Amino acid sequence: MKKFTKLFLVLAMILSMSLTVFADIDEDYELTATDKETLIAAGDTVMEDVISGLSGLTANDIEYYIGHLYGDYVTLYQSYYDMYTTVGEIEDYSASDCTYEDGKFYLTYELTCENGTGTLTLTFAELTIGSTCSLTDAGTTVAYINGTFATGTANSEEASISTAVLNTAMGLFTVFIILVVIMFIISLLQYVNKIPELFKSKEKPEYLDDEDDFVARVEQNESNEMDNMELIAIITAAIAMETGASPDNFVVRKIKRR
Repeated sequence: MKKFTKLFLVLAMILSMSLTVFADIDEDYELTATDKETLIAAGDTVMEDVISGLSGLTANDIEYYIGHLYGDYVTLYQSYYDMYTTVGEIEDYSASDCTYEDGKFYLTYELTCENGTGTLTLTFAELTIGSTCSLTDAGTTVAYINGTFATGTANSEEASISTAVLNTAMGLFTVFIILVVIMFIISLLQYVNKIPELFKSKEKPEYLDDEDDFVARVEQNESNEMDNMELIAIITAAIAMETGASPDNFVVRKIKRR
């Protein structure tokens, strides 16, 4: 149903094609600024209808219309199909030139498409019925009868590659920056455990007091041992003098204090 609705709009838009009535205009006639403005205004209206009718069509849809239309309708859709498959859908347009030749008025639009550029030339003929506009300086009334698309320039493969390379480089740079930030954060983790130490009291730890006590006890034991050795020597000498025996003949093994 959607296809037939769009087809009806296109047919109604260019129905006047078979009703052309020509007037006498000088072959060397040049459009005046006023007539150009009038023609462009009429062309903009036609462009809105054309863009609306073509918007959203797929390649299969266009092929369908080509197979079910005739005459200049086929030319319109076939030329659009050729442009569409090269540069994609129309995104924007602007009128660029108005000319008069062989009894017809031509209005050319520059098209900006998804993947490049193109043109659409609208043809107006002198008509007295249908959707007409009056060119006062030319002294005639015209209406749209057909249009032809032409492919301009497609976006080059080199430009696409350059864009891809740039995107890749930006992606790698972003990853590199993220890795540097992560490494920096990890390097700070070694200082996390040291933060509590900054708030600890600077008093002498208890284990140091224990160590001092241990050292004192060791020193005391060493002093006592030295005293015992002196006492043993005195006792040994006294026994030797009392018994007349040599100090080497006996050993003091135990001293019992009372």
